[in-house]
Amino acid sequence: MKNWLKRLVGNDSCEVHFDEGPTVAVDSGTTIMDASKQADVEIDSFCGGNCSCSTCKVMISDGAKCLSKVSVEEETVLGPKMINEGYRLSCQAKVQGIVHVKIPRYF
Repeated sequence: MKNWLKRLVGNDSCEVHFDEGPTVAVDSGTTIMDASKQADVEIDSFCGGNCSCSTCKVMISDGAKCLSKVSVEEETVLGPKMINEGYRLSCQAKVQGIVHVKIPRYF
């Protein structure tokens, strides 16, 4: 449904599909990190979601266009190479549609 039509009918719900995990319906503008908390999906975040550590990075496997634009701060933390590979900081990426997310596991 087009964004303007969603606003007209008052339905700004979006979906985040977590790879190997649940799908959660969220309001437009919800960060992936907040969506993960609603879905009881663990995403590491040493800085508490303040865009300073990069531990909450996730891979967007589908729906990257349904996320907020990458901010200057997010690009500084991740770097252009990771952004081009499809990574986003879950504390910064705001959902605006249907998104599929893979959470990298390093430990």
